[in-house]
Amino acid sequence: FFSSRRRHTRFKCDWSSDVCSSDLTKSSLAGLATSIAANTNAIVVAPTVSSNFFSLNGCWLNGLAMHQAVARMFGDRFSTLQSSATAAAKAAGAGAVTVPRRFVLAGHSAGGNLATSAAGYSTTISSGGSPVVTQLRGVVMLDGVDSGGAIGTGLDRLSGTNYRKVWTIAAPDSSCNASGSGTKLLKSKRPTEFIGVRLVNGTHVDAIGTADAVCGAPRSENVSALRTLAVSWISNLFAGTPSSALLARSVSGTSSAVGSATAVTL
Repeated sequence: FFSSRRRHTRFKCDWSSDVCSSDLTKSSLAGLATSIAANTNAIVVAPTVSSNFFSLNGCWLNGLAMHQAVARMFGDRFSTLQSSATAAAKAAGAGAVTVPRRFVLAGHSAGGNLATSAAGYSTTISSGGSPVVTQLRGVVMLDGVDSGGAIGTGLDRLSGTNYRKVWTIAAPDSSCNASGSGTKLLKSKRPTEFIGVRLVNGTHVDAIGTADAVCGAPRSENVSALRTLAVSWISNLFAGTPSSALLARSVSGTSSAVGSATAVTL
């Protein structure tokens, strides 16, 4: 789930007919989404969610109604997700698609806020008599930006028996990531464990891979490193082997090469 200021109408994906809807997909993140799909054997759902906070009933990127709707998409509204995948496959001329129940949530910028908050709501929603969180394998934030403490609330819910890994690939603090708000909240909530890395000379738009007038131009080595890390982390979260994920055993402050880029463990 990724931050967006634009909407596309190629395919409408209605998660919850009486609450929220979104449409597929954000073209500027297609490279990252394609890389994840190709290298993790996962079905990637990459909707474009409105960033207009005037959206009806809180149905925007940082709206709690949207976060709840995403969680419900893996619970009592799972049939809408399956219907969406079936229609998308048909439109693409592909074969039948069966959406698996296991999932990882990932998001860039405010999308990281959505992903972590929705993961938290997965502890409060049931599917087949069990909390949706039982199917959640983890969360990957891509320089996530907090809004109203939603990341912290999500992390609080992902504790105890509902504990799940939440990792971030962060950029240096800047106005574009609200001075690293999402990363700082994650570090404060989980100070003694591996929570991710910061890319040296990274930018807030490393996940997008193209220059932004405000946030700068990402270096090609960091764009590549972010995709390498995301693929490794998501693959190992699905496999139940998080300690085998790239850099997951590194100590805070350690600098490591990821291709031609340098990542510092948070």
